[in-house]
Amino acid sequence: MELVLGIDLGTSYFKLGVFDRSGELRGLTRVAVETNNGDGLLCELPTQRFWGVLQKGVKQTLNQANAQAVDIKAMGYSSKANTFVLLDAEDKPLSPLVFWTDGRAKEIFPEVKQLWQRDDFLQTTGLGLAVSPQFCLSKLAWFRDNQSQLWSNVCRIMT
Repeated sequence: MELVLGIDLGTSYFKLGVFDRSGELRGLTRVAVETNNGDGLLCELPTQRFWGVLQKGVKQTLNQANAQAVDIKAMGYSSKANTFVLLDAEDKPLSPLVFWTDGRAKEIFPEVKQLWQRDDFLQTTGLGLAVSPQFCLSKLAWFRDNQSQLWSNVCRIMT
């Protein structure tokens, strides 16, 4: 059996579906995501919990399809671009997943505002959204300014 796995990494649920070559749905699962909300501003998901939720969803979806992981021949996923995890030089997580709804950055940092004010911004990026403290760039500036020790070890950012 040849299957395609589709994953929607939502904030509240991960939704997973497997489809056969003709496009017929063979299995569909929703798995709740329990985020850490700390003081009410944070919205984070520890990376180990992320992998656990994802594994649970894949297993349930494959069970519904009466299939195994070796049957998956292709995969696609979607997520909010402003959700991210900070990685070190060996691609080990330095932070939990920080969700787009996280409110730790209360302001739009000047360098982020400057990007949106450029005359060619919309043409260059294709973004038509107003700048917001919820954007990844604002939170990255927050990490830089508030957790400099952690930030000094960041080599990559994965959305």
